[in-house]
Amino acid sequence: MHVYGATASPFVQRTLMTARAKGHELEVRPPLGGSMQSPEFQAISPMGRIPLLETDDGDRICESSAIAAYLDD
Repeated sequence: MHVYGATASPFVQRTLMTARAKGHELEVRPPLGGSMQSPEFQAISPMGRIPLLETDDGDRICESSAIAAYLDD
């Protein structure tokens, strides 16, 4: 699993802290195409926002609260 975003974002930090609390270490990657507005990132993130979690199965979850709920399960 990895998360698209920037470590300066409080929402990405929330995701990373939740992941660590659940025993996961997430790699942080910059948005595809270099920005949240790039066509590449917009193609995988319908809301065009960070964080965006990509699971090992290829599923993608956006919004830090939804990612926290997923990691909780």
